[in-house]
Amino acid sequence: MKLLFAESKLREIETLKIELKSAHQINQQLRDEVSLLRKRLEEEDSKSKSRIRSMELDNSQAMAEVIRLKNLLVHEERAKESAKAKARKVEDELMIERRRCTEFSALFERAKKEIVALPDSEKMVNIESQMLFPRSSLSEMNFPSDSSQKSFFPFELFYENENDKDDSDIYVPDSDTAVSLPRNDSKNGLLSLSS
Repeated sequence: MKLLFAESKLREIETLKIELKSAHQINQQLRDEVSLLRKRLEEEDSKSKSRIRSMELDNSQAMAEVIRLKNLLVHEERAKESAKAKARKVEDELMIERRRCTEFSALFERAKKEIVALPDSEKMVNIESQMLFPRSSLSEMNFPSDSSQKSFFPFELFYENENDKDDSDIYVPDSDTAVSLPRNDSKNGLLSLSS
């Protein structure tokens, strides 16, 4: 009886040893898996940190680019406003020049009509005076004539025949200013203007 009981206990012990060995193997496998998972977790953590640093760097670069683009936009807006101001100035100057050209064309056309309407002798005087002196400046200019200076106007053009002319002045009609050219001027030989 005792022998049978001892054999039964031995079989139970052997069974427990087998179960313990199996449990030990399972435990070792679990430890290996935990270690592997731990390594993977560390690798993933390192990768995550690297990605986070990269994202932070990208974010910093993106912010710097945004700031640069904003500054560039401000610069472009200022340049655009400056260009608009210059364009307005050029347009104003162009308008002034066009107005001057229009006024000059009207003045030129009026002068042509007046010259065409004059007799030949008076036409020569009118052409000479308009070429040498602008109409707007005749009233502000005096032309002294003395023994040391020649007469500014060629009086030989004003008279076809001196025997046919008297000592009266040559009168050039004009809508704004009439130029009176005396043949014999006793007042210092100055060109006289009458309006």
